Amino acid sequence: MKTSFLSIPVLALFLVFPSGPALAAGHDHSGHARAGGQTAANRVYTAIGVVEAVHEAEGRLTVSHQPVPALNWPAMTMRFRVQSPDQLEGIKPGDRVRMDFCNEGNTSIIQEIEVLP
Repeated sequence: MKTSFLSIPVLALFLVFPSGPALAAGHDHSGHARAGGQTAANRVYTAIGVVEAVHEAEGRLTVSHQPVPALNWPAMTMRFRVQSPDQLEGIKPGDRVRMDFCNEGNTSIIQEIEVLP
């Protein structure tokens, strides 16, 4: 019986590079991969929700939002920081809103917000 030693270097490649040869060639397929020219850190997500509270002094909104599938987030109530204090003008508790936001560390920052009818 003849044994091939070709499989040993291939196995070693997968042990050194768990994602396989594509990672070794410079292709990053991890959760931080670029999607549409954006890294996961600056990616913009959209959520629909209802404003529960406006915290003008803090530049934040408390919003009960629908699930955000792109982040695997269930529906929940959370605080969002606004990018600009001007975004709070005309926003009041009870408003149904569509918001585009990004995550920076543990902070979700609203890039754009629109009151829905």
